[in-house]
Amino acid sequence: MPILPLNVKLLLIGGAVFVAFCTGWTVHGWKYDANLKKALQDTIELQQAYDRYAREIATKFQNQQAEQVIVYRTLKGKVKDVTDNRICFDDSNALSVWNSALTGDLPKAPTRTTETATSTDTATNEQVLTNAVENFEQAKQIRDQLNALIDWYEAQSK
Repeated sequence: MPILPLNVKLLLIGGAVFVAFCTGWTVHGWKYDANLKKALQDTIELQQAYDRYAREIATKFQNQQAEQVIVYRTLKGKVKDVTDNRICFDDSNALSVWNSALTGDLPKAPTRTTETATSTDTATNEQVLTNAVENFEQAKQIRDQLNALIDWYEAQSK
């Protein structure tokens, strides 16, 4: 077996160290890439889960909006939405008329409101409700003015 000179031995040892370093570097790169791929897959799965959840919420919201009923901010809007089957209990006999209508009996006394005015001394349901709304609105305005006056007086007396 021939004996190798020292510089060839050093060269072979250096080459082996270089090959080991490059192999280790490559293996480390493979591990890093595998970890990065796993993290990206986890992120994609989480994003898909959030997307499914958001779609469910959006669907529920759309269904809820489709089933929503209009709620009026003022009573005047509600008065215009009154249907024919509602009744205004404007006297003491109105409740008995309502109960008679529910049971199918003939009413003992007619109500004083109708859908259309039949003479000068009758009012329609809408007219009665509109009058009540206007009265409540006027009472609220007067109450607000009174409260403002009381607040002003209390502020002046301090």
